[in-house]
Amino acid sequence: MQKKRNIKSAAVTKTVPPQKSKFLNGTDYVIILLCLAALFFSLRLFWTDLNRSLSRAGEVSVGTISWKQKAAQRRFVDRVLWDRLQKESPVYNGDLIRTADLSEATITYRSGEMINLAENTLIQISREDDVLRLDLTQGDISIDTSDGTGKGIVLSMGTTNITVSSGGVVSAAASDDGGFKLAVSEGSVTVNTAAGAQEMAAGDAFVFDTEGNALFNPIAAPLSPRSGARYLNPEKGTISIPFIWKAVNYTEDEMTRLEVAEDRGFTRIAVKEETKEDHLSVNLNSGIWWWRVYPDSGETGITGKLTITQVSAPALITPAEGYAYRYRSRQPAVRFQWTEAAASGNDQDTSPYFLEVSDNPEFRESAIQTQVRGTSMVYSKLGNGRWYWRVRPVFSENIEKGTFTGISPVHTFAIESTDALRAPVLSSPNNGSRINIAAERQDIYFAWKPDMEADTYTIRISRSEDLSSPLIRETVYDNVYIYGAAAGLPAGQYYWAVYQTDIEGNDSPLSAVRLFSAVEAAEEELSPPVPFPAPAVIRPVNNSAATIQKTDKMEFRWRNIEGADYYLFRLFNQANRERPLFENTAYGETAQAMDWTEYGDGDYYWTVQAFAYESTRQPRRTGLVSGSAFSVSVQEPPVVQPPARPRPVTPPPAVVQQRPVAPPPVVPPPIILLPAAEDQKPANGYLIGPEQLRESLRLTFTWNAVQGANAYTFSVLSNSGREIIRTAALNQTSYTIEDLSILDVGNFIWQVEALALEDDGSIKQHGQIIQNRFLIDIPLPGDPGRHNTGTLYGR
Repeated sequence: MQKKRNIKSAAVTKTVPPQKSKFLNGTDYVIILLCLAALFFSLRLFWTDLNRSLSRAGEVSVGTISWKQKAAQRRFVDRVLWDRLQKESPVYNGDLIRTADLSEATITYRSGEMINLAENTLIQISREDDVLRLDLTQGDISIDTSDGTGKGIVLSMGTTNITVSSGGVVSAAASDDGGFKLAVSEGSVTVNTAAGAQEMAAGDAFVFDTEGNALFNPIAAPLSPRSGARYLNPEKGTISIPFIWKAVNYTEDEMTRLEVAEDRGFTRIAVKEETKEDHLSVNLNSGIWWWRVYPDSGETGITGKLTITQVSAPALITPAEGYAYRYRSRQPAVRFQWTEAAASGNDQDTSPYFLEVSDNPEFRESAIQTQVRGTSMVYSKLGNGRWYWRVRPVFSENIEKGTFTGISPVHTFAIESTDALRAPVLSSPNNGSRINIAAERQDIYFAWKPDMEADTYTIRISRSEDLSSPLIRETVYDNVYIYGAAAGLPAGQYYWAVYQTDIEGNDSPLSAVRLFSAVEAAEEELSPPVPFPAPAVIRPVNNSAATIQKTDKMEFRWRNIEGADYYLFRLFNQANRERPLFENTAYGETAQAMDWTEYGDGDYYWTVQAFAYESTRQPRRTGLVSGSAFSVSVQEPPVVQPPARPRPVTPPPAVVQQRPVAPPPVVPPPIILLPAAEDQKPANGYLIGPEQLRESLRLTFTWNAVQGANAYTFSVLSNSGREIIRTAALNQTSYTIEDLSILDVGNFIWQVEALALEDDGSIKQHGQIIQNRFLIDIPLPGDPGRHNTGTLYGR
């Protein structure tokens, strides 16, 4: 008998696999980055291959692509693949060249001849025994041998050969039926057909059949503009284009039609005229135009194309007008920079510029005469003296420049050498400033103007004015010393100054000595003054229209700014916001009433700005400017008939009460401000982009001298109104920020104030202030200095 066993099954533990994270780990990110890098690398290779222009090793080209618009391709005679042509691409013997829709290309031979291919044109170029040959299969071309030094060009169309001698300008178009049209603008050509040779002179035009026989149909031969001509328009609006042609095989009293259209198919015709003359001038705007002339009873003839580009002369940027480069031993490198000449469009003909620098304003002899690709150049071999410089764009030969030369205005600059290092010019803190040394405070910056000859700067801070036994003596590599929060100057009165040392170990004289007081105070008590906000305009508001009687007064109102002592009101003509028509200082008032009899109808612009007087707690405080544009219509007052005179009524006797007469209020004498400095550069809204920062981190501010002023203060504010740079009194009309990295990226405000100083340096008279904004729009590189000085001054 078997025993029954009690078997208990052991508990089974189920293993649950760990859940995968929903987030990417480090390996995933590495793989994604590698894939993206491979993708961008492949796209780069594709783009490079797409735009690659092939060249033949060991073979001399017959010419180059001197101008191109949109797509042009070339195929070698022994290849089957087409490659895209770029500007300056070489062209070889036997090449086939074609253009696409709305595309053009200009080929310039080594001997100077030029060929312009219109859209949808196919040619093959060759050279035999120093004779240039062209085979036109389809499309339109123009040939210009006026500047060529070769033996001319032979154009082949089917069984017909056309020899264009030197000095000729010819237009040819292949017809869909196998024939072609030919017009001669300049010089002469020889047409060789199976029937024999025929001479054609300037002004001749014929239509040929497939056998090369001339058809004596009425036709108009275009003489000007030549096909593919490009004009420069230096003014806004239209320019006059003269169209000239020659009537060939016309019947008596036959008219000529001129059509100018916006498209090649002449579906959008802008000009359509009929005339019995052989010329007609038309005013056209900038753009691309197609035109044709033909007898009213004949064929349309050859279609021409012209381009009008609006341009302006380049504006010079650096060196600024009147700027002086000063050095001791290292010759300064002068960076020339200017703006693009093309004001609209993408004109590839204006890329080179011709730079001239001379020691005389007539440019009789030039120290620099060079062609520059781009809009800047650096040159370091100019000697001492005053120099004059200008630039002009270099246009290609097929540009019809007319009277426009594109030469910029002439600017001057100076290069001066000094025998010894100059004493540094202190920037901040100002003389007599109070500096907070409390434990809870920010770092304090002692700053001065940098010098290109300086290798190091040494600052000395002492209790005595002669700077003996200095409590702080530090050598730094930048033009700023940071007095940190852990520094331990006790409260009291101190003096500070700076001298610089060059790379050879020579020391400069000591700078001017400035005084400051070290106090323990709350941070807000010593914070720099924030500019007042722009006063809110009540009336007239921006873009408003006002109608007033001729005898009425125009009233301007704005909202009060807390803390402002007075306001500066200005009225301008809207077309000229540089010189005010009227200005007045309003003390404690938020309105200005004006007699309008002197001004009349028109468009005007008015501004208002708040100010506060200087006190022991803060320096003079200025505000942002608000402004509004408005128009005024003045009406004659209505003529009112006087009412009938009432009968006189004897009034009762008046009761006179004696009241104490209050003394008249004490009105402070008006503060007359010096006028604002004019011609402030860079102008309001100036953009500092990568082109300037790539070569230099300097920016020079200039202004005109103000009559009655003997000093100026220059300051830079952040967009929020925080003061970044404020100089001491300057005796010059320019200031240079040597390193723009102290300003970081964003919007900034700069301003200059003219001052009249007493002999002891106190301010006798302040000046009016105009604020200008500028923008730094790319990240600036870090400071590669040899010594870590912490956060740069001004951030």
